[in-house]
Amino acid sequence: LGEDAEEDEVEENPIAIDFQDVQDAFYMKDPRKALQGFFDREGEELEYEYDDRGHNSWLCRIKLPVDDASGKQLVAEVLHSGKKKEAMIQCALEACRLLDARGVLRQEAVSRKRKSKNWEDEDFYDSDDDTFLDRTGAVEKKRLNRMKKAGKIEEKPETYDSLVRRIIVACQAYSLMYSQPAAQDSLDEFMTEIKSGCTLDSVARKKLHLRSFELKKEQQRLKGLIKLVKPAELPELKP
Repeated sequence: LGEDAEEDEVEENPIAIDFQDVQDAFYMKDPRKALQGFFDREGEELEYEYDDRGHNSWLCRIKLPVDDASGKQLVAEVLHSGKKKEAMIQCALEACRLLDARGVLRQEAVSRKRKSKNWEDEDFYDSDDDTFLDRTGAVEKKRLNRMKKAGKIEEKPETYDSLVRRIIVACQAYSLMYSQPAAQDSLDEFMTEIKSGCTLDSVARKKLHLRSFELKKEQQRLKGLIKLVKPAELPELKP
């Protein structure tokens, strides 16, 4: 009787196994969605970084808002031979595994207040953000998104004047990306090299062109909105 009882104790519980399978399927089925949900709960932006290794091979990297045992930021990294999208999925899956192993992937948003407070202490800038080198407005855009998530910015309906201000900013950002001032300092020389493609790999150049396309698209969108909300011209008053 004692041996039978011992065997029963070590026998795996089928209910527990099924539950574990369900939990695994939580991110196995759609790792990108599961990972995006985690980042949203943490009030962070999910960014995929790519390195083209040639021969249809991609290195995908995701910096996670979690520290490892030594206090360093946890990074999910996958080298995949195949399509870029496949590399993204595999990297998202690896990120989910790393987070799940630390018991935080399914965790509710317990750290949102902590993160919000930390962002506020840093004026909503990331420690890796470099506003001096940011000529595309990407750093400020991220900062505004963090402030919105923290409830520090109240969304207001756009007006004619606000749209005009936005299109001016978009035009200035676009001009700064491609301007070539006569007197060049080290930063301007660096930006010139960026335009010529001397210092950037193919992935970085694509990012620059994509940002350029986004700025032009934003200009067109704002122009369309301005036409819709532009105040009607009143007829001249005659005595």
